[in-house]
Amino acid sequence: MKVLSQPKEIEERNVRSFLEIYNLENSERILLQSFEYLIEAPNWTYDGTSLIYNSRGRIFRYDLESGQSEEIYSGICTHCNNDHVLSADGKSIAVSHHTKEDGESRIYTFPLKGGDPVLITPIAPSYLHGWSPDDKTIVYCAERNGQYDIYAIPAGGGNEVPLTNEPGLDDGPEFSPDGKHIWFNSVRSQRIDANLADES
Repeated sequence: MKVLSQPKEIEERNVRSFLEIYNLENSERILLQSFEYLIEAPNWTYDGTSLIYNSRGRIFRYDLESGQSEEIYSGICTHCNNDHVLSADGKSIAVSHHTKEDGESRIYTFPLKGGDPVLITPIAPSYLHGWSPDDKTIVYCAERNGQYDIYAIPAGGGNEVPLTNEPGLDDGPEFSPDGKHIWFNSVRSQRIDANLADES
């Protein structure tokens, strides 16, 4: 394995970003904040008080009451991509972080209030995408032996289980709200497919 002194560089794009709320009932758009750099993937906190987003490798919380953003302490996870998901209980966040060992993406979790991260997927590359409604399982896309498939792993870490194993890219797994199915994108069918979650 080639050991890098630093993870892969965070991509810098010459863009301006806008954090907005869009009201589905009346189509009203409310601008919360503009940025002179890239921000990605805002997620609501379940209490509706904040938006969680990533920017330049780090995770931030935008507080709607104060209108201020603050970085969430994430220990070594400072090279995150836009893959981050909140746990169903709203207490934790999972991220894909490019580690310094080889620059590849691995999945970590840490408290949403901030804290030291826990490595969930030692094998790389692993790209986070979904967290089960009971908070017990994380699903993700991963390259193993030159092929990208869907995998599941206990949210506290453990043995990963392949959910697909066919030629062609499978990506973007998400749990159905009842936790009984996992939906994912596939170039094999060129559509969204489903696996039974309890088969994992």
